[in-house]
Amino acid sequence: MNLTFDIQHNSINGEIKLLVNNVNAGKVSFKFLQNSVIEIDHTEVFSSFAGLGYGKILIEEAVGFARRNKLKILPTCEFAKKVLSRQEYFDVVVE
Repeated sequence: MNLTFDIQHNSINGEIKLLVNNVNAGKVSFKFLQNSVIEIDHTEVFSSFAGLGYGKILIEEAVGFARRNKLKILPTCEFAKKVLSRQEYFDVVVE
């Protein structure tokens, strides 16, 4: 199985898509806030890919994006809040 990510953003908002064998499996949406913070406001995995852990993979890619770009994450999406409540993500999460 080939997993790839398509990250697109401008100065206001962005989206990370997860492609499984070149098929769009889901996405995480975010907005750029002040002080180098992105707000994750939506996570979605399409029904034919549900239950395979792809939601967590999308959030982990968003964490990687934030770390690479020296950003912090404000999770307002309930799923993102749950995943990012783990201790290994405390370096990137703001409340």
